[in-house]
Amino acid sequence: MFQSQQDQIASEDVLRRFDAAVDDSLILWASTDPIGRAYNGFQAVAYSALLQLQFRICDQFSAKPQLPDVENQDEKISDICNPPDLRIAFKSQSHVLTFNAYPVLRPSFLLLTTSPTYRQTSPLDHSDFKAAWTAIQQLEKGGDGDQYMMIYNCGRESGCSRSHKHMQLFPRPTETTLFPDRLLHETLQIPYTYYLTFHDPERFGQDIPSTQLSAYLAALQHARKILGLSEGEYVPHNVVLVRQWILVIPRRKAGVQKISTNAAGMVGLVWVGSRKEMEEWERYGPIEALREMGVAAPNEVISP
Repeated sequence: MFQSQQDQIASEDVLRRFDAAVDDSLILWASTDPIGRAYNGFQAVAYSALLQLQFRICDQFSAKPQLPDVENQDEKISDICNPPDLRIAFKSQSHVLTFNAYPVLRPSFLLLTTSPTYRQTSPLDHSDFKAAWTAIQQLEKGGDGDQYMMIYNCGRESGCSRSHKHMQLFPRPTETTLFPDRLLHETLQIPYTYYLTFHDPERFGQDIPSTQLSAYLAALQHARKILGLSEGEYVPHNVVLVRQWILVIPRRKAGVQKISTNAAGMVGLVWVGSRKEMEEWERYGPIEALREMGVAAPNEVISP
């Protein structure tokens, strides 16, 4: 059953439960300070504006499960722990909303498909967008002004760490501006291919998940072509969704040398397990790293 527009997820209750789960060690979380960096250009190419990255050093990442080198897991069994104590009341036949047990930001959530047979190599479908959009609306309505974002990491190359199909939701950081928002008033050149569609929720109303799905599927076809993949192959990519836009990023690899990232890192929110890992990013060159993990090619910005 799909929740109505009047339903909301109360921020006060969510934070109380989140903090209690942290105290009980059901959630591994500690407050982190953002470390801002700005980079201008790579190699001989001069970029028109600074690329902003926000690093956070997260000690809990050392305990976070990762995909095995060889995936032989029973697809009938979820590889994501979501005990009842971490679940949030959410009326959906297709998805379960639960706290993320290894979050960076407070609070953070996972939207899991109710069946673990849906895998992280599957593209998003209408039920995914419907669930994500509902959760974003309810979290924002029940909150104290926070805006939320959803990310999806499709395939090992995208930086995913689990096989059970899931999306992540967390508050949009207020200390930095994501580059799609900057594009509204700045000229930027991002070092990798992306497909960005702006949309107006007030204009599309209840049909916004269908609008998001259409934009996503069109971007996915472009991504398939630029990666040189056939129709039968899955397309490694990241998705970032907020109230005002949807962003799709084709991925060639999860990392280079000793650094890696997922959708959050590709838009400038780089979460690392240690200061040494952050130093590896700066040694390699963040702009070059992002270019190699994505696809260096022209970008497409769409305003319907």
